[in-house]
Amino acid sequence: MIPASEWVDAEIVWIVTLRWAGHVWYFADARVRIDDAGGQPLNLLPCQSPLDIDESLGRLSQQPRGARAAVRVVLPVDPVAYRRDGYRLDSADADVAYVTARRGVAVQTYDRREVIVAGRLREPQYGDPDLPVGTVTASVEGVNTSDRGVLVGDRVFSPFRFTSTAEQVTKQHGKPLPVVFGHPGATGRAGSPAYPIDATGTTSRLLVAGHRVDDQTVEIRDSAGATTTKTTAIAVDLLGDEYAYVDVATADGVNVLSDQWWIGWTGTQGTLPRVGREGHVDGVGQLALWAIVRSSLPVDIASWFALAPYLDRYRVDGFLNSAIAPYEYVTRQLTELLPVAVVGGEGGLRPVLLVAPPIDSAPEVAAGRRFVQVGPWQFEGKPDDVRNVVTVGYARDAQQNEITQSTTYGSIGESTTARYSRELYGPRPHEIKIPLTDDDATAQAIAAAIVDRDGLLGESARYRGDLGFGWIRVGDWLRLDDARIDVEGLLVQVVGRRYLGAGWEFDLLRVEVPQRDAGRVG
Repeated sequence: MIPASEWVDAEIVWIVTLRWAGHVWYFADARVRIDDAGGQPLNLLPCQSPLDIDESLGRLSQQPRGARAAVRVVLPVDPVAYRRDGYRLDSADADVAYVTARRGVAVQTYDRREVIVAGRLREPQYGDPDLPVGTVTASVEGVNTSDRGVLVGDRVFSPFRFTSTAEQVTKQHGKPLPVVFGHPGATGRAGSPAYPIDATGTTSRLLVAGHRVDDQTVEIRDSAGATTTKTTAIAVDLLGDEYAYVDVATADGVNVLSDQWWIGWTGTQGTLPRVGREGHVDGVGQLALWAIVRSSLPVDIASWFALAPYLDRYRVDGFLNSAIAPYEYVTRQLTELLPVAVVGGEGGLRPVLLVAPPIDSAPEVAAGRRFVQVGPWQFEGKPDDVRNVVTVGYARDAQQNEITQSTTYGSIGESTTARYSRELYGPRPHEIKIPLTDDDATAQAIAAAIVDRDGLLGESARYRGDLGFGWIRVGDWLRLDDARIDVEGLLVQVVGRRYLGAGWEFDLLRVEVPQRDAGRVG
């Protein structure tokens, strides 16, 4: 982020970087010197100022959003000729960024530019006979949900991994090897499936996880419900991948000919290894990180690592045994339940926390001539969108595919937000099922987070600031002072930002927390 001090007495210069057909070109909308990391000036080609630059958090609609920009550049090559050689412009990558400059010299190096949007060219146009040769017009969008990555689906049961021809083994061919995280299940409750990979008339070897786990005792259940306990071990399949297994026999009191098995992870030892750190995945933050690093989309890994400790307060216990794209898994399974949004930005997809920070930690912005309200405050949504009594079902029985426990938050006014919401809108019940946790405290915390997020309709307004406010980014929290509407220290979140040429336009969302705001704002 470009700090506020580097905006003083500076102008903004837009930098477009385009990568295509083995080339990398740099464009700027003004004459400026900008150095690379080694102190050497970049060769900049001229371009028009990017248009329609719009960043959005998507919090108002609860949909993941990013940024977009329209660009027009003149390449030093003819794209028509390149097209004849098989190069398509829709395979080009670009990023749109800005630097601040004083007297024609950039304050930042190229590596410190503020990237607004990065991605593939969308709907590129070229070869217009009325424009100079090499002219390309296109849009660049930051959140591209076409994730070509896949979770677990790239590793499946097959005779190339396991050679047994027993009927209960061949029935598993084509199924993904399961991923297990946390400690799903309990004594008497199935937590995840297991699969026969070798069998005789009196014994069966069961794959319980398609990855290494710590050695631990688990409860094993056959299709008829008979159980036994065994200790897991690690082996390597014919393709060189590690997996965890248990061996069972007729003498254990189970049906070794069963083709359906279930595991209760009743111990405390680790299951799925973490990404980049010692330990195992047992929290939402580490699960999201494990999934998102497998995405084919650009990902801001540092931001996910930074947020993981906060999200790990939500415990996870579950499994994954069907193919799904990483981006879809993170946004559908995790962020729809938790106070997090996924946006595009510098470095790729990054998480934004929707929970308000301590008010004194947010920077202060005072309304005035340089930062002025340009639209009304308006309520977002309708009463039907309010959720103030939330019931969360959890602790899934994997064999029966049923939720076995539930908890309700808001029915007796557990928080000021819940009570205030019920006074305004009446009871607004909402029920969800979470197959990803067995933890009572996590289910209660998720219910509370939903009430805090959706218990009161948000209010938004549009403010316009000069170029000096370019340090404000989408997702930031601010303390707003505005005497005209009689507020001081009003905590707002920036949910939208647009570049206007002479300044910036911001969408500010006021999220009321009664116990925090009482006596502070009008």
